[in-house]
Amino acid sequence: MIALPNGDLCVADSLYQRLQVLTNDGEPKHTIGNYGRPTGQMGSCKGMACDSESLYVTDYAKHRVQKLRLRDGALVASGAHTPPGPRQPARLGSPA
Repeated sequence: MIALPNGDLCVADSLYQRLQVLTNDGEPKHTIGNYGRPTGQMGSCKGMACDSESLYVTDYAKHRVQKLRLRDGALVASGAHTPPGPRQPARLGSPA
């Protein structure tokens, strides 16, 4: 769970493979994401960080980090698991 810049809370709901945004009083506001393999969907969200415009989420099951736009949850970028080999970036096994 992290506090967002506007004071809301964002909770990683790994059972339902989504993020829950709550008011600072704990009242549900909306969800971000749903279960799926494609980029932009979740498998088992674990760690989170944010800046003033983006939310960064590690997906343990899908071996990737996704950057989402804070205002609407839209996918901005994704870094995924890559097979080892020449000129390959560092692999993400199970990010948390």
